[in-house]
Amino acid sequence: MSKVYRLIVAFVFINLSFYSFADEQKEQLLLDIFNPNSNRNFSISPNGSLIAHANFDGKYTKLFVFDPKIKVKYQLLKDRINSFYDFIDYFWVDDKHLVVSLRNKLGQRMLELFIINEGNDKRNIVKSKLVENYFMFDSLPMVPNKMILGKRNGEETLLYKLDLTNSKYYTQLRNKKRINRGVTKHNYWLSDSNGHISISHQQQKDGINKIYYRSPYRKSWELVYEVKNVNKFKPALFDQNSQQLYFFQSNVNDESELYSLNVTTKQLSEPLYRLKSLNYSGVLKDKRRTKVLGVVSIAEGVSTYEMLDNSIEQSLGELSKELSTNTLYIIDSSLDGQKSILVDYASNKPGSFYLFDKTELSLDILDYALPNLKDASFQETQVFKSKTSDGVEIESYFTPSENHSRKMPLIVMPHGGPHGVRDYRYFDRTVQSLSKLGYSVLQVNYRGSSGYGKEFLESSKKQWGKLIEEDIATATKNIISKGLANEGNICIFGISYGGYSALMSSIKYPELYSCAISYAGVTDLVLLFSEHRAKTNKEAQEFYLEYVGNPNKNLNELKQYSPVYRAKDIKTPIMISHGGKDTVVDLEHYFRLASVLDALKIPYKKVFYKREVHGFDKVDTQVDFLIQLSNFVEESLSKN
Repeated sequence: MSKVYRLIVAFVFINLSFYSFADEQKEQLLLDIFNPNSNRNFSISPNGSLIAHANFDGKYTKLFVFDPKIKVKYQLLKDRINSFYDFIDYFWVDDKHLVVSLRNKLGQRMLELFIINEGNDKRNIVKSKLVENYFMFDSLPMVPNKMILGKRNGEETLLYKLDLTNSKYYTQLRNKKRINRGVTKHNYWLSDSNGHISISHQQQKDGINKIYYRSPYRKSWELVYEVKNVNKFKPALFDQNSQQLYFFQSNVNDESELYSLNVTTKQLSEPLYRLKSLNYSGVLKDKRRTKVLGVVSIAEGVSTYEMLDNSIEQSLGELSKELSTNTLYIIDSSLDGQKSILVDYASNKPGSFYLFDKTELSLDILDYALPNLKDASFQETQVFKSKTSDGVEIESYFTPSENHSRKMPLIVMPHGGPHGVRDYRYFDRTVQSLSKLGYSVLQVNYRGSSGYGKEFLESSKKQWGKLIEEDIATATKNIISKGLANEGNICIFGISYGGYSALMSSIKYPELYSCAISYAGVTDLVLLFSEHRAKTNKEAQEFYLEYVGNPNKNLNELKQYSPVYRAKDIKTPIMISHGGKDTVVDLEHYFRLASVLDALKIPYKKVFYKREVHGFDKVDTQVDFLIQLSNFVEESLSKN
């Protein structure tokens, strides 16, 4: 990059949001933010000597292995986007074996094996095909040369142990070699550090959770624990030395608690720990699988560590102080715990990866999640809470315009779903792009969003166009009351359900929203039930009946909350857009609303992307859409 170009880009990032600027300037800004060059999936080998990560440059996904001792990087894989096989993930089996998971256009998986041998001055890497139609279940980092593979067979999951020293791979995957016989239809399994499948979890349709244990010296499974009527149940770790199974189970208040169960005596402990957040996300455990180090939960939109090991909490605190951050996370560690990969990641930070060596007390930068944005500054997202008319607390996230002016327009951006989905307070390219373009952004976790308990999740049933949109309006009015936005200077934009919500919100609250933008939005609730997915997928049909409504009983009500049937009530400027390859929301929703608006002679803007999917798959269309959106918002608000 030339010095002149760097200066221009720096000027764009620093100054553009203070002005109304041309499409060419907007395009350059957005191309920088949506540059596909990205690094991800950092992982350390069991002994800590090698680090692997994936890079995507817009055309190829590349897998690299880095030797931090001699500062040499090796390329293992170069996979072209939209080739027959696409890169999915990779796994360290041991210090010299790495397995890559690929998936083809038919949805079939293939595993490739990379053998990384020591050399005099560089490593020799040998690649070979492993097996097809199996997935990695457990890479068994404590057991060299061995791993556990899985295969789906209808309702069953078949598990096999594979020994890489025996080249007759498929012989080891014969039916009689299964290691989870008798429990193949269960939901979850845990292996101990020696690779023995010891724990099986079965969640029955009546809500009963059962835990079975099998000793390494027996073939039969024994029921060791059973519990009814709990919303959450998750086995976490099994320590074969102490015979203790650690698991999370929710109490009557929907709080997740950590228990231990001795599988030999069947003695259950008192709660060892109670999560501070309702949203259990995962567990931190040592690579040797002997203890639970901490719990990961989501609080106020970000991952939160609740550490059970004080030494790790102290180390993280010291490292955070050194980096002047409070958003540092452990993503992987060596078996002995002496080397760890950390990431510093937040709403205003795309992500920086570090290698921490506890023995050397060194902290070295590995790379950046989005390298071309490493020097750019972004706005921090703030948390706000508001109460609805029926007393429900709604959490929302506000990202200010880059110039922090109250006079700058606000774009309310409801998420898709709407059920079991949520917004987070991580770096979001669309949110930060809008901030750079001069808009503040409000994201609302309305009722039905995940992470706030079962009651909150289920309170969204049959609330399309009703209480969900009231939640969003309440959060918007709260931002106005805080002096962060002005009435008459607010638009609403969403994708999928968010697009539906934008349209319905503009109909319900025309005094609140001065324009609405829908991308891939549902426009006809009745149409949902006649689409191919609802007719061929029983689960989808049942979901629509439970969460949207029944067209055989509530046809008029469904029409009342459908933008297509309420088009005559649209009083604010609207923009609709859709992707021609969308397989989630039928294109008929877009064309049906456009046809009705044309017949009613209601002015609107439409943008159709023939090559796009549900959401955005291509940088050029994402950039074009945001330019179109920005111009539409400017034009709509100028009328006020």
